[in-house]
Amino acid sequence: MSRTRGATSGWCASGCLKGGPGRRASCHGAVRALSPLVPFDVCVLGLGVDGHIASLIPDADGFAAAMRGGATVLPIHAPGAAGAADRLSLTFPAIASSRLVVLLFSGAAKRAVFENALAGGGAAPIVGLLCDAKIPIWAHWCPEAKP
Repeated sequence: MSRTRGATSGWCASGCLKGGPGRRASCHGAVRALSPLVPFDVCVLGLGVDGHIASLIPDADGFAAAMRGGATVLPIHAPGAAGAADRLSLTFPAIASSRLVVLLFSGAAKRAVFENALAGGGAAPIVGLLCDAKIPIWAHWCPEAKP
């Protein structure tokens, strides 16, 4: 994982986001709390129009490390993504070891991403989940998200 970030933020030695004590404690706390629970009985995920699941966002800092695993949770820095740029994500191996994945998504664009991935098209994390993971996946789609 690249640990070269700006002077006001970055990664600590254990791979968590640097920042105030609360931010580091949140990261370390998530690792301590979630690691003993793997494999999860059920992992509920959304799907992004770029094919991301959890916060496994292609081209984000930390993406490659989170796809390989080595930990249950790793930091992701995705300044172009909706929401916070700095976030924590389950790693792909943690997700793929779940006993069941429930995938929730809405809209025509996400349906097209899902169907393309189901056919093995694309390179986003959803393709790996649908084509490589050996676990049951329940996919639930609706035409439009309700506000």
